[in-house]
Amino acid sequence: MFLARQTGGDRALEEEVLSLFCKQATTLGNELRKRRSKEARKENAHTLKGAARAVGAFGVAECASRIETDPANNGSVIDLLREVETARDYIASLLR
Repeated sequence: MFLARQTGGDRALEEEVLSLFCKQATTLGNELRKRRSKEARKENAHTLKGAARAVGAFGVAECASRIETDPANNGSVIDLLREVETARDYIASLLR
């Protein structure tokens, strides 16, 4: 519903945006899983937060925001990875 408003109801565009989000979320999630510098984690979390908000994946955005605030907290990264997986599963169900 959220994304439909953003895309003016263009189903093909929605599908493309959601597919791109899934790829980006997976890549950034994997980067966050690695023990990188705090700055790199903040940067990746910030990017993912913006992408998630753009498609209406607000749970992912919230988890990313927590990492942005406290990049050393590995528990937040685990929460984010779970939330990304949930979002990807939901998106996959929409794209069938």
